[in-house]
Amino acid sequence: VLHPWNTKILYAGTWGLWNRGGLFKSPDAGKTWKRIGFGLENVDIRALAFDPSLPDTMYAGTLNGVYKSPDAGIHWVRSNQGLENIHIESLAVDPRDPKTLYAGSWRRVYKSADGGASWSPIPTGMDLDSDVFSLFLDVQSPDTLYAATCNGIFKTLDGGKLWRKFSKKEGLTTIRVQSIALDPQDPQVLYAGTVGGLFKSTDAGASWQLITEDSLIIWSVVVHPEDSRKIYLGIENGAIVKTKDGGLTWTETNAGITNVHARAAALSPFNPRVIYIGTLNGRNFGGIFQSEDGGTSWKRINRGLTNANIEALAMNLKNPDVIYAGTWEGLFKTTDGGKIWTRSPGIPGQERITALGVDPYRPEVVYAGTPQGLFKSNSGGRQWSKLNLKGKSFSALAISLLNPKILYAATEYGLYRSADGGLKWKKISAEALRSGKILSLALKPDDLQTLFVGAQQGFFTSSDGGDTWRAIPLGPGQRGIRVIEIDPSHPNTLYTAEATGHQIYRSRDGGVSWERIRSGFDLDTPVEFIAVDPVNSETIYVGTAGNGLYSYTFQTEISQAESQIAPLPHPPAY
Repeated sequence: VLHPWNTKILYAGTWGLWNRGGLFKSPDAGKTWKRIGFGLENVDIRALAFDPSLPDTMYAGTLNGVYKSPDAGIHWVRSNQGLENIHIESLAVDPRDPKTLYAGSWRRVYKSADGGASWSPIPTGMDLDSDVFSLFLDVQSPDTLYAATCNGIFKTLDGGKLWRKFSKKEGLTTIRVQSIALDPQDPQVLYAGTVGGLFKSTDAGASWQLITEDSLIIWSVVVHPEDSRKIYLGIENGAIVKTKDGGLTWTETNAGITNVHARAAALSPFNPRVIYIGTLNGRNFGGIFQSEDGGTSWKRINRGLTNANIEALAMNLKNPDVIYAGTWEGLFKTTDGGKIWTRSPGIPGQERITALGVDPYRPEVVYAGTPQGLFKSNSGGRQWSKLNLKGKSFSALAISLLNPKILYAATEYGLYRSADGGLKWKKISAEALRSGKILSLALKPDDLQTLFVGAQQGFFTSSDGGDTWRAIPLGPGQRGIRVIEIDPSHPNTLYTAEATGHQIYRSRDGGVSWERIRSGFDLDTPVEFIAVDPVNSETIYVGTAGNGLYSYTFQTEISQAESQIAPLPHPPAY
């Protein structure tokens, strides 16, 4: 929410953010954030509201009821008398009479006439199972109130005595509406944040139009009180995004609480300061990002991509300007370092690409794993042929650096090996690997026979090309292994990350013994990848499923793991 007297001051209440929920304050319009709040017994904050006449008075709706602060959010006391349901999702304050409050719970709306000291239900006309996610008052006519619920939007003209429901016929095609906001200059203009994008009405809700992509899951909507072209959205994965042009373009504005889902990485072997990151944050906020200064700054390089959910990246090691990107809707290629991407033809339909591999010596040879099987190109992606390998889910693909004709592929049926570039395959899964999914795979770059597998059951190694296997425990309480990365300069140095936990381990003796990397990281989300700097192997990059990208330098055992790399920006879509 915006401070009613100072629009540079913002407050953000969070919940379920990987156990990091709470109240945050920004004094500079979202550039920086600081956590505040004493006395909140439950950090799951679902709603915030101000007393417009006394803006130091704030209210917070939480999963433990309503809280009130007399000092702009520094201290809080509980105010729940009369609330039969304390799971509060939304709040609204009457600007004519700030002692009149409304609170939306998991089943009904409550009203207070004494500044939150006591509450009474006002459910007439609403569906009984309507979880009320958002409430909004028409400031020019405060008896007019809108309620965004799991069953659509309800409207009252008499302060909650009777409610009317908007239907799908009016254009609001998504039933689950999680936030609603009014244009302060024109109360006929409404915005509804739903699990299927942002909708806009210009006639007080009589009709609605979708104005963002329908893949956006929107938790909150705020319209700037002085310039209604500026709209702020709180979206899934913790991001806060804004528009300055009424919704034509959107950018991120939440440095300090950014939640980027970094899925894949590619590093230039000739210039370690050039990094490419593939993310799963959707068309407007995801895609591929490039840094040319080691992660200090980023730019989005999505021109030509028709799908911005990136599953895999692979680079031509002889020409790092040539990069392949596996997306949810096919394979794309760039030959100019990401300035322009083009779709690679030949793979059936718009298949989701889950694994990629490029021959290190003959980079025109490319492999791509899809739900339709494993495909191979001998022409840099211009033409493809399907390989004879059983499987629809390719979780890992590895090519031997010593002999690129030797391939390993993990599918839902197990682990397979080919010695002739994919023409013929042999299943090599040990009994220990057959009862769970293989999540990651790595080949020792200086040894044809040694490979490592991360699976739901743990970490496994083979020294005979996969004929026999040995399970190796990494540490107390270690769970399945999702990520394996080998230092290309020091092949006995390995890194792993847990599948369901957040721990990273390092081995410097080829996987015989392991140490947990403890200092510096703040990993509250699962690790998606680890990448070793190809020039300075003391530096690694760690991508997470919602908490951005980190770097770590072992040389100095640095004070804060290089902290978090500069958040990936989200400029307007091309």
